[in-house]
Amino acid sequence: MRGTVSGRSREVTGSAAPGTPVCNNHPLVAKGVIRVSDDLDRLVDRVRQLDGENGQRLHRAVERYRRAPAVQVTGRAGVGKTTLARALARPDIVETAPLDTPGVPDPVLDGDVVVYVVAESLQPPDVAALQALRGTALVALNKADVLAVGGGGWGAVLARADEYAKDLAVQVVPVVAAIAATAARATMTPAETRSLRTLGDLNDPTLLLGADLFLGADVIIDARARRTMLDRWELYGLDCAMTALRHEPDLSPESVTGLLHAVSGIDGFRAALDRTLSQALAGRGAALLDELDRLAARSAAARNDIEAYLRSDEALFMGLTSGLAAPELAGIADRRSVLRPASAEQARDLADWWREVAQGPAAGPGARRAALRVQHAYTRAWARLARGRSRDLGLAPGPGHRG
Repeated sequence: MRGTVSGRSREVTGSAAPGTPVCNNHPLVAKGVIRVSDDLDRLVDRVRQLDGENGQRLHRAVERYRRAPAVQVTGRAGVGKTTLARALARPDIVETAPLDTPGVPDPVLDGDVVVYVVAESLQPPDVAALQALRGTALVALNKADVLAVGGGGWGAVLARADEYAKDLAVQVVPVVAAIAATAARATMTPAETRSLRTLGDLNDPTLLLGADLFLGADVIIDARARRTMLDRWELYGLDCAMTALRHEPDLSPESVTGLLHAVSGIDGFRAALDRTLSQALAGRGAALLDELDRLAARSAAARNDIEAYLRSDEALFMGLTSGLAAPELAGIADRRSVLRPASAEQARDLADWWREVAQGPAAGPGARRAALRVQHAYTRAWARLARGRSRDLGLAPGPGHRG
């Protein structure tokens, strides 16, 4: 499935090209997931002066850490990639060429997160592609309205998503991208609202069983207006709007549009994407810290400077965020993950708990390393709080951050 041809992705919005340094006002910088500081730049300059070869290694590692986040939206032709990308409206979205196109190499899937779009059901090419993306993939079960309208309602959609998630070991989130994209750029018109209120009052259960039945029905609303509404809001959206207006006839067009935005599932998908991307980017911090550890062991000339940085609040916070997001600690970190301990006692308890995790017999090398980084961060927070100092480990940008 994986091709070797790059450069076939196209940007949906004004996203930075892959490899572009992340800008200082990126929201993930504000959250502390990616840190852009003069301290790290000074370390790179210092190591270059002391040890040119290892200084270049560090420079490349920092560039990888700081490159602009990339979210690729991919899938087979006709599954709704473009529509979902438009509905998400993110600056870091890049839509790829279709997968599994006869005679055409597949695009390279190397984004921080790959949003894999399927329509209604998984096909063998989808399974093959997703097996190669485990760990960075988020599956959009698009056109979920077809499943909902086909029988079982949204409960059937969620059951299908859970089934796929268990089979693939990848998070699967249902969404109706077409409704979300329309609601993002337009509001239901007053005429549409009146028409749907009229159709809802008919209380005809056959009207929404299929597009042909909806368009061919002998009703007062003319077929052209019904076609326009169907193209804009899909059968599922019309069903939801008519049901809402039947119960609350005075709903405004804006309120109905807000309802359709909600039932599209786009907010839940955005939240899942934010979590997945934050975890992926926190992994960059772990990779940078690993490289710093290796360089400290390799470079006698720069060892003291590198180790001094590794003891800094910035590096400890990087270790905290990357450790809590480490896949080796999945299911464990959720129980004890606090970015800002409320007191010295809480920080001490957290440090003790994470030390036990790191020393536990079940902890493998990756889990042990991640847990130790979390423990070291909480130990520093404990010391700071005990002295009455800030608990934030440098989370808020200070004088050392570029503005």
